[in-house]
Amino acid sequence: MARTYRIQIVEDQYFVALDFEQALTAAGFECTDLASSGEQAVELAARDRPDLVLMDIQLNGDPDGVDTARRILQGCGARCIFCSAHIDSETRKRAESVRPLAYLEKPFSSGQLVEVVRRVTSSL
Repeated sequence: MARTYRIQIVEDQYFVALDFEQALTAAGFECTDLASSGEQAVELAARDRPDLVLMDIQLNGDPDGVDTARRILQGCGARCIFCSAHIDSETRKRAESVRPLAYLEKPFSSGQLVEVVRRVTSSL
């Protein structure tokens, strides 16, 4: 029996997060509660212990996605896939410090999302 991976989605655009959740659930993944801010994501990750985090880099407010991913990695060991419409070289350099498993450039299709998550989880 194949393992079901638990994925946390951190995205401040609610309908985008719902689309991600629907695509991943349809593909057989389990999604934990959605988080729309860095602080909420850290709290939910501590409670839900996801295997993987789908992390928007450009979150509203502080902390941003990179700092949030760092706190989650330190707190529960979950690594992330970063999602971003654009990422400047300074942010990318900061992002590398948390050892992301992949990057997805927005916009991307549900099929691309599922493909990347499958590839990443096959190596966890």
